[in-house]
Amino acid sequence: MNGHPEVAALLAYFPAAYQPSQIRALQNAGGYSGAQFWKLDTPAGACCLRRWPQEAERARLKWIHEVVVQAGSAGLQEIPVPLVNVRGQRLTHWQQYDWELSPWMPGTANFHQEPSDKKLLAAMHVLARFHLATVRCGGPQRRPPETAPGVTQRLQRLRQFQEVNAAAFSRAVAGVAWPGWLARAERLRALFARVQSQIATELTQAAETKVQLQPCLRDIWHDHVLFSGDHVTGLIDFGAMRMETVAGDLARLLGSLAGDDPQRWQLGLAGYEEVRHLDAAERALIGVYDRSAITLSGMNWLWWLAMEKRRFENREAILRRLDENAARLAQLVAGYSPYPGN
Repeated sequence: MNGHPEVAALLAYFPAAYQPSQIRALQNAGGYSGAQFWKLDTPAGACCLRRWPQEAERARLKWIHEVVVQAGSAGLQEIPVPLVNVRGQRLTHWQQYDWELSPWMPGTANFHQEPSDKKLLAAMHVLARFHLATVRCGGPQRRPPETAPGVTQRLQRLRQFQEVNAAAFSRAVAGVAWPGWLARAERLRALFARVQSQIATELTQAAETKVQLQPCLRDIWHDHVLFSGDHVTGLIDFGAMRMETVAGDLARLLGSLAGDDPQRWQLGLAGYEEVRHLDAAERALIGVYDRSAITLSGMNWLWWLAMEKRRFENREAILRRLDENAARLAQLVAGYSPYPGN
């Protein structure tokens, strides 16, 4: 079928309404998780077929589906709820992989090309509704407040970068033969060196803050929020979802959409609180999450490519992300943060 017999064979696990007339391979669809995607034209409408990477834990994928189903049941039409196969399952294990089929969400990730306050507020409203809808998906009872796992993980990652052998890291970085790579890498390392101590102190102090955890998207950023006009018509890609503080989602989304614009940060937070209230602990962590992400993001890419020798498609997109990170990191080094917190 259109040159994709392996996908057609998998789709025998689904009802006739989801048998495609056309299949389009999207490879990783611009992502970096290792997942592969296909767009299908079916009698029931356009669908997205996702093949999870082999290392994905099946129990966690089922939990992600439980959370997404809960969000859909609460009325979030912007969420693509995975479809049920002929066995009554939303996750299909086939040829050593786990697969899911879900509706194709309409809209375009175009906030940067066509920004507006209405679009920003719409995105924040949807995020708040997701948090409200899924707050009780962490277990039969809400857990007591605790240290946010993202704070602990980022502090560990920061220390890893601080303790690495500088000469060995430099040799590894120099071994990545991408045009324009080395100058970017050297700039990021120099900026990181100037702000690392400050961020280590912030994260250490943040580890003392106890906050309520719940399912959070953790990778909600510009490319995962789809708009039709000023309305959000899709939130996509839940592969990074884990128990976390909502402060992490807020920092991720606002850092991506609002960047270093303090007015848009305040507007976005106000919009979120029109739907869901933020407590003092959550508010205190938003700035820490944003600043630590700025500090670690570029270094993570250097580590993955130079030390771990990972391979990614679309080098140009990665270099653009390094440039965007360096611009925000330079602002942070200069002492500027759009949302100081506390």
